[in-house]
Amino acid sequence: MVIASAILHDIGIPESERKYGSSAGHYQEVEGPPIARRILEKYDLLKAFIDEVCEIIGNHHSLGRVATINFRIVYDADCLVNFGDRLKEKDEQYRIKLVEKVFLTATGKEIAEKL
Repeated sequence: MVIASAILHDIGIPESERKYGSSAGHYQEVEGPPIARRILEKYDLLKAFIDEVCEIIGNHHSLGRVATINFRIVYDADCLVNFGDRLKEKDEQYRIKLVEKVFLTATGKEIAEKL
């Protein structure tokens, strides 16, 4: 589940850019799940699996809507990808607060602290 969600979480970017001229997170959350569902339904996967992957994709920029461990793992992984960019020209106090605020898992926080 986590792997499928991580691979597909940004699948809505091209459609968001085509429709709205933007890859903003809220557009990705709207456009991504239907595309992911079409892809996943081609395989012999349980409906519950597909539904959860689509729920994660449909909320991967919206903290607080989904509380599953699978969501938290994908959310933290997505945040880690861009974490270094958010720290440029910032002080140590900012980094410490950001790690506490942004990451939802102990592993995500641990990795972010090492960056």
